[in-house]
Amino acid sequence: MEIVETLKQLIAERTGIDSVKVTLESHFEQDLNISKIELANFLNFLEDHFKIDLHSEEVINIETVSDLKNLVEDHLNEI
Repeated sequence: MEIVETLKQLIAERTGIDSVKVTLESHFEQDLNISKIELANFLNFLEDHFKIDLHSEEVINIETVSDLKNLVEDHLNEI
C-alpha cells in the first residue's frame, strides 16, 4: 500500500476522522482537529508501525499530512 494511503487510513483509524477528509494538504490542528499531544502520540504509534525512529527536531515542524508523509518516506528510504 502506498505511504499516503497508509497514513490516511491510520489517521482515520486512530482519530475517527473519515479518511476521505484526510488529504496531503490537511493541517493536523486546523483541518483535522488533532492537538499537538494527539499528534505526538500518533507519531509514537507510527514509529512502531513503520519501525522507524523520528527525532524531536524533525517532528516539531510537522503541520500537514504532506509534511508527515515526506518525513516517513525519508526514514523508510534510509532503511
